Parts: sequence; structure tokens; C-alpha cells
Amino acid sequence: MVIFVSSSPSSFKRRETIRQTWAKNARDKGVLVLFFIGSDLTGTADMDKNIINEYRKYKDIIHDTVVDDFHQQTVKVLRMMKYYLKQFVNNKKSSTSTTTGPPLFIKADEDVQINLDKLLSPKMLKTFGFNKESGTFEGRIIGGTQVYMARPDRNSSSKYYMPHGIYAKNLYPPYVSGAFYTMTSPAVLEIYQRSLNLEYFPFEDIFLTGIVGNYLCRANIVHLYEVHHDIIIHPTNTLLDDKERHLAYRIPLNSSLFM
Repeated sequence: MVIFVSSSPSSFKRRETIRQTWAKNARDKGVLVLFFIGSDLTGTADMDKNIINEYRKYKDIIHDTVVDDFHQQTVKVLRMMKYYLKQFVNNKKSSTSTTTGPPLFIKADEDVQINLDKLLSPKMLKTFGFNKESGTFEGRIIGGTQVYMARPDRNSSSKYYMPHGIYAKNLYPPYVSGAFYTMTSPAVLEIYQRSLNLEYFPFEDIFLTGIVGNYLCRANIVHLYEVHHDIIIHPTNTLLDDKERHLAYRIPLNSSLFM
């Protein structure tokens, strides 16, 4: 599996916390954790130097040219997909120790804690479309917390404002929350290719997993919370402490763990 953690350029402490907690033994479990960072237009030369030094030390950072801004998240995740397809799908030599074919694509925000043991359990692997005999993830499957009956926000002063000119319908198609989701390689490939021919849409999760993934590609969405009760995202100041229950949950960015 490959977990792309969407991280801000200045989040040095958060990345270090992840390395020392849930991702500490990831490579031993056959999971590759990569921090995907965009460019900060307000950043300093010292910040760029620190990112370079961080990369040299850990070799787990992908520093892209996309502007790291809330309304550029769609572009950022598409760049993740492009990197994934190039390194792990088109490159036949690339795989992880848990698969013989392309690994599972996972996108997570930097405030999400992941239980790798739960993620790698036979039950979860089967849910994600893993064929034990072939060692591959099959089908177009998206896993995560599914959102139903969401309405576009027409308030022009809102962070989530959606003008009619971009999306005119009264409801979004069912989609998966952007905090944490999984995709098989066939799903990533088709979603990526179709997205390149569509007009820009600012909200990555609605666009990639809902409009493109669910509506256009007809990918199968697995609602992890409803079906398996394995993903719970809620405010807490503790690290992952219930390994039998949770797959992933969110810790507020203002938690002392990240300060």
C-alpha cells in the first residue's frame, strides 16, 4: 500500500509526529508513507532549505510545484495520482511487499491517524478488492466515509461556496470524505484520465470520488463506517488507542501533539 499524506510545507512537527507514531513501522509492514507537499508562495528561503534537509534525512517527501492552497487540493491530489500511476502502475518493477501488482492508493490528511494493523487485516484487504490468489487489488473500488445528499453551498462568503456556473445541480452525487480514502489502481487510472478532460472543480473529494469516481466512472464506493464500523473521524487529543475498533480518525491540528 502507498499512503499519500497531504501535508503543508510548514508542517514539520506534524510530519515528525506521524513518523514517530502510526507510521513508525510502516515499511516493516509493507506500507510506504509519503508526504505530498505543495509550494508555499509566502514561504521563506529557510523553509525551502528545511524541506530539502528533511527530504535528505527521511526520503519520504514529494515536493510538488502546485500551490498549497485549500482551493488547489484537486490539483494536488491529481498530482498524487499522476505520481502513483507513474511509479507504481506504469513501472512494472514497482510494488510493495504485500502485493505483486500495483499497491492500494490511499490519500490521508495530515491530521488523520491510521491504524496500519487494521488497514492490513484480511477483512479490510478483502473490502478493498484484494485477491489473495493473484496478489492484486481488483475492480474500481473507493473506500472511505461516504457522504449522501450533500447540497452545494451558495453562500458567496463561505469557504465552501459553489457558484451555479461551476455546479448547477441542487445535490452533489454521493462521495467520500477527503480526510481519508482508498482507491484501487483501476479506479485511480480512470478517475485521473477522465478528470483531465473536465473543467476545474475546487473541492477534491466531491469532484474526484463523487462527480468523476461515482457518477462518471461508476466506481464502487465502500462506506467503511456503515459497513464495518472501522473508520471514525472525530475530535480527540489522544493518539490511536483502540486498535480493535478504529481504522483511522482525526486529531485537531491545534492539538498539543502537533505543536
